[in-house]
Amino acid sequence: MLIVESGEIVLPGTPDFGFDIDMPPGTAYACLSETALLAMDGKFEDYTLGRNIEMGRVKEMYRLWQKHGLKLAGLRSFGVYVTDEIISEKRRLAEERRRKLGLASDPVNTGD
Repeated sequence: MLIVESGEIVLPGTPDFGFDIDMPPGTAYACLSETALLAMDGKFEDYTLGRNIEMGRVKEMYRLWQKHGLKLAGLRSFGVYVTDEIISEKRRLAEERRRKLGLASDPVNTGD
C-alpha cells in the first residue's frame, strides 16, 4: 500500500510562514496554498469549502494558479518523495500478495 500524506503545492518566491510547517522549503499543504493564492489576488473569501464546489470556482482557482505561478509538489509518503522505483516496488508487492491469495491480477496495472 502506498500512503500519500497530503496534497502539496510549491508556492512562488520564498514564502515565510512564520513557523515550521514541516514541509520542504516553499511547499505548503493544498488547503493553505488556496488561502495564500486567494490572498495574493486580493480575494478574502473561501472558494472551495465543503463538498459542493461550483465548477466556476474550480476554473477560477486554476486561472489564479496559472497567474501566480503555483506548481504541484511531488507526492510524499512518510516524508520521502515517491519515485517511480517506489511505485514499481509497491506494485510488485501487491501482485505477489494477490498471487499468494489466489486472486486475479490487477486489472488497472496490466502493462497495456
